[in-house]
Amino acid sequence: MAAPARSLVLWVPDWPVAALAREEGTPPGEEGAVAIVAGNLVVACSAAARADGVRRGMKRRDAQARCPALRVVAADDARDNRLFLPLVSRVEQLAPGVQIVRAGLCALRARGPARYYEGEERAAQVLRAALGEAGVADVRAGVADGP
Repeated sequence: MAAPARSLVLWVPDWPVAALAREEGTPPGEEGAVAIVAGNLVVACSAAARADGVRRGMKRRDAQARCPALRVVAADDARDNRLFLPLVSRVEQLAPGVQIVRAGLCALRARGPARYYEGEERAAQVLRAALGEAGVADVRAGVADGP
């Protein structure tokens, strides 16, 4: 029986907040207390908002009660996707076959990059570094069995 395919996944936590900051020209981590809201629920929030107790899934008013200085911004999937595409292109230059799962999350087969970069861990480091050079402060990578 053949070994299962390995997948390498790159994830930018709270991508909607990062996308908003990129669009506004705000340096990573300096966006202040921000919550992205859809349907009166927080779908993403900045580290500053989390420090004040704001969490994903929280109702808008509860979030504002915990963090009075909270800047509430409507979710914008078009912005999130538009600003994620250039990052995916950058990853594609280093490892072809990238698939977007959703804005802020992409996956690719680990075999090719692992061979080229002499290991899965090194491949993940190279791809994370490429996104870091593109101005993304927090990129997480994982490799596991799966499609």
